[in-house]
Amino acid sequence: MSPEYSIPVANEPPPVAADEVVLVASGDLRHSANRMGWPAQQKLEADITAALGELGIKVRRAHG
Repeated sequence: MSPEYSIPVANEPPPVAADEVVLVASGDLRHSANRMGWPAQQKLEADITAALGELGIKVRRAHG
């Protein structure tokens, strides 16, 4: 007899507009690394958003 298992349903991400990029942050999931690296991550994302914004491109984070 096999155990019951529900396969999760994958959510479809919203479509990406022609004037939009999706930012996927790849990082270290350790709390200590996140806490130490977060200010640099925020600055990087702000800089990218500003630079692309000057070109008329919006930035959307892929995750919260």
